[in-house]
Amino acid sequence: MKRLITLVMATFMLFSMSACRAEDNPDSTQGSVSLQNPSDVPPTSQPQTTPAATEENTATEIPCDHFWSEATCQRPETCVSCGATQGEPRAHVWLNVDCHLEECSLCETTRYVEDGHIWKWYSCTTMECYQCGQIKTVEGSHAWKEATCTSPRECQWCYATEGAPLGHSWSEATCTSPRRCYTCGATQGSAKGHSYVSGTCQSCGAKDSNYMPTIRPGEKWVVDGLFELSFGDAIETRMKDGKQTVQVTWTYKNIGYDGTIKIGTPQFSAYDATMKACRWTTMYVDWYNDWGIDCVMGASADCATGCEMDAFGTLLQIYVNIGQYKARFVVNIIPRNYARIVVVNSLPTTVKYFYKGTNQPSLYTACSITNVAYTIGSVYSTVRLSGVKTYDSRGGEYGAICKIGWRLYDQNGNLLKTGDVSTPALTVGDSFTDVQVQLHTTLKDGETYRLEFWSVYASK
Repeated sequence: MKRLITLVMATFMLFSMSACRAEDNPDSTQGSVSLQNPSDVPPTSQPQTTPAATEENTATEIPCDHFWSEATCQRPETCVSCGATQGEPRAHVWLNVDCHLEECSLCETTRYVEDGHIWKWYSCTTMECYQCGQIKTVEGSHAWKEATCTSPRECQWCYATEGAPLGHSWSEATCTSPRRCYTCGATQGSAKGHSYVSGTCQSCGAKDSNYMPTIRPGEKWVVDGLFELSFGDAIETRMKDGKQTVQVTWTYKNIGYDGTIKIGTPQFSAYDATMKACRWTTMYVDWYNDWGIDCVMGASADCATGCEMDAFGTLLQIYVNIGQYKARFVVNIIPRNYARIVVVNSLPTTVKYFYKGTNQPSLYTACSITNVAYTIGSVYSTVRLSGVKTYDSRGGEYGAICKIGWRLYDQNGNLLKTGDVSTPALTVGDSFTDVQVQLHTTLKDGETYRLEFWSVYASK
């Protein structure tokens, strides 16, 4: 397209130049006459002269008002009228067509170039041309990252590798940690675990927080620099509802414990021979003040408490917590040959309450005894009755008491005590529990006593 425009402009300039020359030669116009014969000249009254013979008729050029066209890559500025030029042609504006050819953006002239590649780094030792993708090898240098335990050294630019991994440098496993690499901290395997003997690890000396030494009868539990504790025998004291009750004694001494400790049931738990929890009852403490105060440095306490068990046995197990320390005591139970009470009547047994007036005695109420329990004490013993009301002469909806008569015999058949006891006012079908018979007499250890229930006759 540019070449077409240039051709048109050149043609226009040629026509303009021809017009300028025609103006400079007026005789060359189409209206001039060519004289072939002198006789053809018309006669005149004045002598005729040839224009060429005079200086005044000599032709003169008229100056051109130049109209300059824009310079191109092939020519300078040129007058479109007369073809005159001025200045220099414009410089080519070269653009890359490919890595070996450039083209002028003005005139589309092309030229060959030896190396028109535009290089970028492809790796530490190669470069790549942006345009054609050609790769060439150059001298460069890697940016090495040091080798690790598991990887050789590596260039952080091109990821080339060299050499071999360093390999791990393992430490030995401990009780709490697996073997560990000194260099990178990686672990392998598992911890060895503690080897406790008497609560102390034989490998590292750590203490077992769950260790509970077993203290035998007559032994002391001593925690060096802190305290000591010992238990005496458990002495059977009384029988309650067929359950074994013992009294336990112990001695505590503070030999450097820097905290505080309260002596009392919250620190102790006891279990019978079947590992059933015992129930603490009374507690007696011989102390500087009252039990439960802080046991300060050098202080000691002699204590005793009652413990009730469901099962008879010869050993009592007591678990003790003092701060972070724990121990298990095994205590001997010194047995006692309690007195026994045997019910003569077969249970359940019915007992009636009669009113005795002027006429024959009439039945007023009746009840059935279904269960009998007792507690043997040193001064008096207690019998507890349970049952249900079964009859009322006025009707089942009326409330009235039932009277229960009783007799106590020794093992030789001698009558020791007699009496009666009343239930609460009940309607037929109501149950009663813990109706107590107080036996105000001393029952001897090892003897068996007989208890009999009978009907009661009372006057109106």
